[in-house]
Amino acid sequence: MFFQRRIMASEDVKAYNRSVIFQNANVNAEATNGAFVALRSPAVTIFSTNDKTTFIAATPSANTEAIYILDIAESPYVTSGTNVFRVLDSIIDLKAPAGIAVRARKPKLDDLFELGSDNFASSPTVGQFAIPTASSKLATPVASIDTAKFCIKILESITKSIGVSSSLTVYLCQVVTAV
Repeated sequence: MFFQRRIMASEDVKAYNRSVIFQNANVNAEATNGAFVALRSPAVTIFSTNDKTTFIAATPSANTEAIYILDIAESPYVTSGTNVFRVLDSIIDLKAPAGIAVRARKPKLDDLFELGSDNFASSPTVGQFAIPTASSKLATPVASIDTAKFCIKILESITKSIGVSSSLTVYLCQVVTAV
C-alpha cells in the first residue's frame, strides 16, 4: 500500500492529525500506510504526553463516519538478534506493528494526495470517484459522487519509478466531499 501527501490541510493544522493505534475486531493489529480508518466513538484514550492523546482507530463501519488516512512516517526495519536495521527511505508498503501509535490525517475538502493501486478494492478510473469501503482499509471506486459521504476524485494515474528496476502505479486523488 502507498500514501503520499501532496497538499493537505493537515500539514499546517495540527488539529487535523491524530495519534492512533489501529485495531481490528478490538485487538491491536498491524497498521498499513494509506489505510482508511475511523476513530472509535467515544474515542478511547490510551495515554497522554505533551498534550497528545492517542486514540483507537479501526476500519470505518459506514462511509458517513469521519474518515482519517494512516500516514506512517517510519522506515521499515528488520531485526537480527538485538540489532535493528532500517531499510533506507522506502515509501512502499510502510507498516507499523500491532500496538504502535501512528499518525492519522483528517482529509479536508480539496486536499490532494496519492494512493497506490493496492489501496483500492478494484482498479479506479481516472475522472471518476472512490469512497472508503465499509469494514475495510481500502477505497472502492464508484462512477458518481455522493455528496453525503466522504468521497475522493481520481484526477490522474501516475507511474512512479522506485529504485532502479521497480515501478508503482499511483493515483492522484482530491477530496471532493468530506464528512
